[in-house]
Amino acid sequence: MLPMNSLSSVRLSGARRAGFSLVELLVVLTIVSIVVGVLIPSLRAARISARVSASQSVIRDVASSSQRFRIDHRRDPGFFSAVEMGSVANQGAGFSAMQNVLLDLSGGVVGGTGGGIVNSVGPGTANGTVNVDPGLIGATNNAPTSATNITSTGGYYTPDRKYFEVVTGRVSNAANAQIPDLVDAFGQPILAWAQDPRKGSRFVAINSGNEPARFYWASNATYLNSAALGRELRNQQFISSTEVGSLIGGAAGGGTPPGHAITADGTRGSLAVMLANAGFPTVISSTDLRPGEPRGTMVFHAAGRDGVYLGTQDAGARKWAMSGAGVDPNGLRMGPDGTDVMLDFDDIVQPVNN
Repeated sequence: MLPMNSLSSVRLSGARRAGFSLVELLVVLTIVSIVVGVLIPSLRAARISARVSASQSVIRDVASSSQRFRIDHRRDPGFFSAVEMGSVANQGAGFSAMQNVLLDLSGGVVGGTGGGIVNSVGPGTANGTVNVDPGLIGATNNAPTSATNITSTGGYYTPDRKYFEVVTGRVSNAANAQIPDLVDAFGQPILAWAQDPRKGSRFVAINSGNEPARFYWASNATYLNSAALGRELRNQQFISSTEVGSLIGGAAGGGTPPGHAITADGTRGSLAVMLANAGFPTVISSTDLRPGEPRGTMVFHAAGRDGVYLGTQDAGARKWAMSGAGVDPNGLRMGPDGTDVMLDFDDIVQPVNN
């Protein structure tokens, strides 16, 4: 039989063997930190990928609804015309092209006034406003009430409330700022670019005040003039080629005309390339390809994971818009042999009726 002091020694020795040494603890902590360091970027990438997929789904749904509307009505959705949406007045009024599309796809126009109704919504041109009940947009019973010469169809698209909200930071009048808009999974508004049916000789114009063009920048001026847009307050203005901004954004400080470089040529050029069908350019020479045909009569456009439309820091901007020390004054260049330069941007572009 062992003495009592010997038994105590055995117990103490066993207790020591059951614990961790300092070196072992440090090794475990190091392994844990390495695993966490690997997992966190992977989880972040997975979240971003999920948001991109969700954004693509939202855009596909509204594009499909627009296609059905066109089949039924023989025109693209939009309560106001492309000319009204592209007007000089709308550069200040700030009614978005997507809001215009949803008035046809999802309804909401009413003839009366009163509780919950927003008066004088629209691009602000002559007779270019209506009254809208935001609560009726996408609702089952959204037909206009007591309206005269007002047609707002609805019934084609019901926005998911996760992606339908009043957007922060837009540049618009008080009435238009109250109307919700369709946003992507990153909280940035989804732009709609609708072609003017007159198909003018110019591919893009800043506004419709002069000769007709295919598309008008002013139809989305409310967002492209913003210095702090959406849930993450992203700057959409163009400041310089070395700072985050948009190749199609308004001039910093609200300069006129909107656009980068000295004139608006860069803005028009970049927007034209984004909206153009890369497979059908106008060939001036072997090194000079210009937009010829659009991607579709309507194009939906999300900013993607960086929250900036055609961001100056995207790989596509560096590859297709840089000239010398800065951005080419003419904006984006078209890629050779049908190369779609938008594949080098994180933006999501969905044509309709192409």
